[in-house]
Amino acid sequence: MTKVHYRIRGYGRAQEILDGFSTNERYLRSLVANVTGDGDYADGLDYSGLISEGRKIRGIAKRILRSKASRLETRAEQTTTMVPSGNRDLSHQMGLFS
Repeated sequence: MTKVHYRIRGYGRAQEILDGFSTNERYLRSLVANVTGDGDYADGLDYSGLISEGRKIRGIAKRILRSKASRLETRAEQTTTMVPSGNRDLSHQMGLFS
């Protein structure tokens, strides 16, 4: 079995893969060749192999986008819970907590 590496460069490319995914043999062969960088590998696969590789690639693309969404959620939570450094002791200055 040949070991291949999958290269999906960026969130935009991952989204393109999910939006345009098809089980068409020509599309799958092109997708596998593009993502693995190995056209000979893609040409050597039969249709069921192409389907299997296509599903793996689609799964990787989904994980990439899930990772992005998770990262954005974390960043949003951090920015809403941060207190500006100049207002940190405002409650003590106002006499609320003496």
